[in-house]
Amino acid sequence: ANGDLLDSNDGGIWELNSFSPSVAWTDLNGDLEITEFEGIAVDPTSSGIAYGGSQDNGTEQYAGSTTWTSIAGGDGGFTFVDQSSHMTVYQEYFGISLNRSTNGGSTFTGISPPGATGGLFYVPYVMDPSNSNRLLYGTGTLYETTDATASTPVWSAIGTPGTGGFNTGGAAIATIAIAQSSPSTVYVATSGGQIFLTTNDGGSWTNVSIPGVTNGYENLQVDPLNSQIAYAIRDVYGSGKIFMT
Repeated sequence: ANGDLLDSNDGGIWELNSFSPSVAWTDLNGDLEITEFEGIAVDPTSSGIAYGGSQDNGTEQYAGSTTWTSIAGGDGGFTFVDQSSHMTVYQEYFGISLNRSTNGGSTFTGISPPGATGGLFYVPYVMDPSNSNRLLYGTGTLYETTDATASTPVWSAIGTPGTGGFNTGGAAIATIAIAQSSPSTVYVATSGGQIFLTTNDGGSWTNVSIPGVTNGYENLQVDPLNSQIAYAIRDVYGSGKIFMT
């Protein structure tokens, strides 16, 4: 009507209402709550500060106002905040793209494992709940750094496909969990429906897959007080979504 054009996209809905003297769009989002967050993290020193990576809408910071601040563009995946140094924030885009900020998200520096390839659209990574300087990063290989805040973190492969029982069959790592009560205990699930367990920080792995499951997992969680109690959450329709061991 009246020559107007409505455009819906990953950022919401916009109206084109002027061509002359220049093209002008009007933001119609208003109070639409349609941003799809992939992962959020809360500042350990203040519940009024949080970060979130959102699908196709970058990484945002919440600082007490319902108007969030964009701190990185593109696709925003998982975010983490260093629990001992709250100005250190981790963020990623899609693919191999792990980034670290030491100034609360004002600027970021790439710290991805050198030579890492493959993986899911958003590569999963986790922070050790008992040591925030330790990160695990999962493509088809599981990488570990214990000096994440160093100017150039050193990464090593602790889960190499086809080695030490870590036989993913080419499937990418979908989710990772570190046991808080026993940090050498790590659970890894793949996009192919496998779950692997190590109790010696990758020295050896055991396939502990759930019988009959052949596709994706959304999340793994470990009981903070007991490393032998774990939960696996699948991203499927119907029954059989949540399992406990």
